[in-house]
Amino acid sequence: MENNKLDAIAASKPLDKFVISDGLLQSIKVNIVEKTDEKITHLFE
Repeated sequence: MENNKLDAIAASKPLDKFVISDGLLQSIKVNIVEKTDEKITHLFE
């Protein structure tokens, strides 16, 4: 029963993979920004 629900969800959301990779891209961007901010902060110390 649960599997059928999951399959139905997966079938109705074929773009989920893109949403996941979008989230990954966002977290990568955030990481880069945070690291860059740290470097900039160190420059001004």
